[in-house]
Amino acid sequence: MKRLREYAINIGSFPPGSLNKLSDVPGFRVGHFTLDETEPSRVLTGVTVIDIEDIIEKPLYAASYTMNGFGKPLGLSQLEELGVIETPVALTNTLSVGAVHEGIVRSVVKIRPDITTLNPVVLECNDSRLNNISALAIKPHHFLTALENTSSDFQLGSVGAGAGMISFGFKSGIGSSSRVVNTDDLNFTIGVLVLSNYGRKDDLFRSPFTALPGLPEDGEGSIVILVAIDLPLVPFQLKRIARHVVLALGEMGTAGYHGSGDFVLVTSTLRADQGRSTVKKPFLELPAPIFNMIYRATNDAVIESVLDSMLCSPATKGYRMSVEALKIEDLWHK
Repeated sequence: MKRLREYAINIGSFPPGSLNKLSDVPGFRVGHFTLDETEPSRVLTGVTVIDIEDIIEKPLYAASYTMNGFGKPLGLSQLEELGVIETPVALTNTLSVGAVHEGIVRSVVKIRPDITTLNPVVLECNDSRLNNISALAIKPHHFLTALENTSSDFQLGSVGAGAGMISFGFKSGIGSSSRVVNTDDLNFTIGVLVLSNYGRKDDLFRSPFTALPGLPEDGEGSIVILVAIDLPLVPFQLKRIARHVVLALGEMGTAGYHGSGDFVLVTSTLRADQGRSTVKKPFLELPAPIFNMIYRATNDAVIESVLDSMLCSPATKGYRMSVEALKIEDLWHK
């Protein structure tokens, strides 16, 4: 299925990286495990893993932001306290967070059998409209399968954790995009990955869709937004970026909903051990114009990621309902 740029549509003025994916930021790879079964019940769900080179031995600085906390994430409280991420990030459905957490722990224990504490980060969206979520089909070893399948040029759409997702009334899932920013003094890449499961049909860019009916429950979903930037930034700087990212959701038309869990996780490529070094200023102090570029480029990549999560997903018959695929002409529907 075609991505947005294959229709000659560009979001913003900053160019994408070579893959136009999160993995354009060095050291990041993504893998999926997907369950698509019809017997004994309809199961359509999975696990997506964002693996980061040497993350177990060399944690990275990170920050998170919660727009609406109707979600069941694991690991964000310690991440917020210490500003560090120390495991791969995993995405799955709401009731499988515990199983995936166990999978991460088991994978780390194989490497470090003496470990006594660990802070896995597992984020979720609810796929119960298309998946029999109470079947608890995801098991710890499915995380390991997704981890083994990580690559730079990973699949988008209805795959992994995105298998059972719906956005703006259309089938959605995993989306990703990137932006390259070049200035006189700095050259850097911003990568984004989303697990998109939010928004009513009449939200999407508001004006084109105001005449379309949205089901009352359409907006009661969630979105997880992951951002990586290859600049040596520390948590307070990353927190600023995370807070601004949610503006992209407003640009797409949604006002936010009571039952939506909307979480942002931003990481730099600065290792936490580097930040503790004797260097007087181990992080980069950015002037206001650079932050402005980061905000704009990141939000452009988020918007494109959400659209790609839908454009790359086919129409699907699920557990409780069927959902149509987004067609490019739907973006201009009157």
